[in-house]
Amino acid sequence: MKHKSIHKKLIFFLEGELSAPEEKKLRDHLADCVECREFLEVLRKGFSIIEKEKKPEANPFFYAKLKAKMEKQVKQKSDPAYRRILQPAIFSILLIGGISLGILIGSRVDSKKSIPRQTTDAYYLNEMGSEPIESYFIN
Repeated sequence: MKHKSIHKKLIFFLEGELSAPEEKKLRDHLADCVECREFLEVLRKGFSIIEKEKKPEANPFFYAKLKAKMEKQVKQKSDPAYRRILQPAIFSILLIGGISLGILIGSRVDSKKSIPRQTTDAYYLNEMGSEPIESYFIN
């Protein structure tokens, strides 16, 4: 038998799902082949780890922690209603007050006084736009 076909059947061998003739052939091969026996042991170790993890040990403090969390949630839900309503109301009042103050301050600024007068020697942000490119390279 080839090793690949044996490796495919080893899982079924471990679970006892092979027919009697196939199981006999597999046992005969395992008696002669060291590589397949080693692979079988690796599979057995893996299955034992999986079986161990299927049945986790119960934490003795699990129920106490769960009860404490449930009591904490009940206590939080029993907070007074005015706290749930008061906080958004205060934030809304502060927001409206801030917007109103901004509008009030903005309306008091005189738009004519805030614009600076332009002079002939003002600094240009785009100096290249003030004269043709040819005269720039000539100078």
